[in-house]
Amino acid sequence: MAEYQKYHEALRNYFTKDSIFTLEGIIGHGEYGLASKVSYKNPVSGEYRKFIVKQTYRNEDLDTLAAERHWLQQLAHAPHIVSMVSIPNNPLITPPERGTPPNEGASSGNRRQNRDPPIEQRTILLEWIAHGELGDFLKRAARHPKPIPNRLLWRFFGCFLRMVVAMAYPPSPPPAGQATQSEEITYDANGQVATPSMLRHTDMHDGNILLSDPPSDVEHDFAPMLKLIDFGLAEDTLPNILESPDPNPQFGVHCNMFDAGILMCCLILKYEWSRYPGHGDLLSTIEIPGSGPPPVKTYAQPLYALQFQSDPCPNVDPDIKRLVSICMAVKPTDRPKIEVVLGQVMDYIQKRDAAYYNNAAEEKDDYIRNLWTTALFNPPSPASSEDSNQTWG
Repeated sequence: MAEYQKYHEALRNYFTKDSIFTLEGIIGHGEYGLASKVSYKNPVSGEYRKFIVKQTYRNEDLDTLAAERHWLQQLAHAPHIVSMVSIPNNPLITPPERGTPPNEGASSGNRRQNRDPPIEQRTILLEWIAHGELGDFLKRAARHPKPIPNRLLWRFFGCFLRMVVAMAYPPSPPPAGQATQSEEITYDANGQVATPSMLRHTDMHDGNILLSDPPSDVEHDFAPMLKLIDFGLAEDTLPNILESPDPNPQFGVHCNMFDAGILMCCLILKYEWSRYPGHGDLLSTIEIPGSGPPPVKTYAQPLYALQFQSDPCPNVDPDIKRLVSICMAVKPTDRPKIEVVLGQVMDYIQKRDAAYYNNAAEEKDDYIRNLWTTALFNPPSPASSEDSNQTWG
């Protein structure tokens, strides 16, 4: 039996068949840990609730898990960030309400004495997000000849920017009796934009973005809400100055904004994140048409036609391409202020309806709603990629 399966099966010691908990299955696993789905039956109402138990295999990864717990508690009221959950009668013993700060997990002495630390140190409980990874959505999208509709791209862009805002300005709890609101920019007593946090995710790819049920608001009226997961590698300190010549307070925002830009390029081009042309130093650059003076260079070169090439994304709204490109500017200081780009994207979400796109069938609400749900729930069909009138499957 593989190591990850042993750790999953060990959970049966806590979630027994005759309890109010049911261990359902493995959701994902990797080199460092795994995620298992568990359902909880409320003994009073009889209602079921699903959640995820994320656990690490190795003692040396306890600090990473402690860091994730810490950051998720800081971001507990951000709708576009995965939430930790509290379960009544939790047999794993719910972790303390205050997160353990990064690098302050179980002591090295304790680890030497105990090969397997207590289960509560090795696990965190997370909300169940029903509709899978953005990477799976992109795989389905790549099978279909039509591009992702502009109005869906705008809404996904809005979700990514809300994630950036959440990390820059972790939301406070809502007033008693009020629902959690979307992440917003924080302003100081003088009405000026407050200095943002330096927090950056550092691992913002299509496997760490999940699709959740859409809430009832204009940003997600016919589109799923995207949620960011896996904060084990998140940092809020500046790297060595030789690695990054950008010591200004916007460093965290600039890094997260750049990662959001790459994800948008993947959606526009229907590439999985791992297939995006180049990473790090391998990324090619191009001057953004119409920028400057001086002209602004961007890493969003795959969105543009090179000499003797056709336009790789002729149907995308030019404003999407423009804003994604500036978010991926080579010089971080050329990237837009988060309050500016967020305001523009939110404005376009509200104002650019199907009529703006000449009432094209693929830009209408019902088409888009059917498109993303079909992509998630229908089994793949070879015929679907041949028929441009079908939605994704």
